[in-house]
Amino acid sequence: MYPASSDVEVGDVLSQGTKQVNTYNFKSDSSVDWNSVKGTVSQVVKATKPYDQQIFGVVSDNYLDFVSTGYNIKQSDHPKSVALVGRVLVKASTENGDIAPGDFLTASATQSGYAMKATQPGYVIGQALAPYSGSGNGTVMIFVRVQYFPGQQNMMMSTDNVNVAGTATINDLAVTGNATVNDLVVTSAATVKTLTVTQTALIGDLTVSHSINTQTVKVIGTAEVGNIIIDEGVKLGKPSEDPTANNSHPISKRFKASKAISAGEGVIADARDGWATTTNVAGDTRVIGIAITSGARGATIDVAIGGTARVKAIGSTTNGQLLHTATAEGRASVVSHANVGEVIGKVLSSPNSNGQILVLITLQ
Repeated sequence: MYPASSDVEVGDVLSQGTKQVNTYNFKSDSSVDWNSVKGTVSQVVKATKPYDQQIFGVVSDNYLDFVSTGYNIKQSDHPKSVALVGRVLVKASTENGDIAPGDFLTASATQSGYAMKATQPGYVIGQALAPYSGSGNGTVMIFVRVQYFPGQQNMMMSTDNVNVAGTATINDLAVTGNATVNDLVVTSAATVKTLTVTQTALIGDLTVSHSINTQTVKVIGTAEVGNIIIDEGVKLGKPSEDPTANNSHPISKRFKASKAISAGEGVIADARDGWATTTNVAGDTRVIGIAITSGARGATIDVAIGGTARVKAIGSTTNGQLLHTATAEGRASVVSHANVGEVIGKVLSSPNSNGQILVLITLQ
């Protein structure tokens, strides 16, 4: 039993009010000593705010199933039996959509004491045990269990195996075994041991520890994959991209910079494992690619070791010519027959405003 405001009735969703009400001690004969205050307890009122952490319980008329706790409240304080857990009827509204079994319910946004379907993150009163789709107000049986609800779009799915015949749209997907789905749309992160998608996978960030087999994969963020098996070849660049735009599409590896290195400079392998530097040796056989990011000494840089990238070149060039490292530090120049050395790649464009040309990297 809890002290309640005078307008509270059976089926109301409750929240804790601000008023404190006295409770009283029991005598040795188990009667209440109305002259001996034991303490205070918050008065309960009709809930008026959805997703509020003060949501408390539901008024019940099932008095016989309640223990004697709370019978030391004066009748003038309107004691009510309140279901804090268990099955009870609650006043319901369809203002936030029809209610289905399993739906989480919270306090109505428009009607005090009523429950509505919960869709946003916040506190809920419990879960529906029956459907309710009336055009007005009614009651629905729920299992009372006040808890925090993460929202329909943010509920995380974590399981050993996922098998979906149609389409799965999930915010976060964590699967320890295998996921086999016709269409998979994950808006945040997917971590799967083996992913098999028969149609299209659209994923924010994809981490696959073993292998990925799919027709089409579009990763908006970062893809980390153990093995990629592709049946129809690799296409660099978007399908709508203008091929005359001469955009870079590098295949890169990360290195530590032995000295300050700028994007567009040709780099060679340093004597230390995992480190790179620049050179002024024509046709240097230690060449490993073209820096596509800049970094100070000791910084981590990305080096294009395949695909296409822009390189700083000296001298005139013509599309199709071979380039190697030049005698100018970090620069490339057209291969001379007298000193071929190691080739960086093949010219694909004329210099841009920064004097950089697009190169198809073909280290040889």
